[in-house]
Amino acid sequence: MTKEELHNLSEDKLQEKAKELKLSRITRAILIGLLAGVTIWGGVAHQRYGVSLLIPLYFIVMLFRKDKKDKVLKEMLKELGLL
Repeated sequence: MTKEELHNLSEDKLQEKAKELKLSRITRAILIGLLAGVTIWGGVAHQRYGVSLLIPLYFIVMLFRKDKKDKVLKEMLKELGLL
């Protein structure tokens, strides 16, 4: 979302966005930990390297990118004191 779209939202909608942001951050953290565990377990315990390690790493990178996209929303919520 852009800043202009966020300015047009009501305070109730922004509070909903803040709750969604918090839930999505927790979910992403759990998924990143799970994928990192799978990567380590597959690489170290089973000594299998290759595509089976690249797939979880790819998804970890995608989850970090999603977190950067939410940066505008975080800044807006901090300005309004909702986060």
